[in-house]
Amino acid sequence: MNKQARELDKAIAILKAAGYRVVKPRTKTIVAPRLNAVGKPYGANYDSNYKMRHKPTSIKRLYAPYGQGMQFVPHFTIEEQQQKRKGVS
Repeated sequence: MNKQARELDKAIAILKAAGYRVVKPRTKTIVAPRLNAVGKPYGANYDSNYKMRHKPTSIKRLYAPYGQGMQFVPHFTIEEQQQKRKGVS
């Protein structure tokens, strides 16, 4: 407890003894800034209670207009890619 806090407590005790109703002033608590995944503090526009209005778009919905017959670029495994580079079919 620092000197000012002790003096304040003494003054409050004197006033209470005289019959006055005394409320201690609130001290502002300093909160350390919260850090994001990178270790930097969140920006001023960050809201931890934010909820999206709609659920995010799914990949199924994005592919829907193309129909069943549309072919997309295939995803090969690493072994298949290496075989293609060597010329082995």
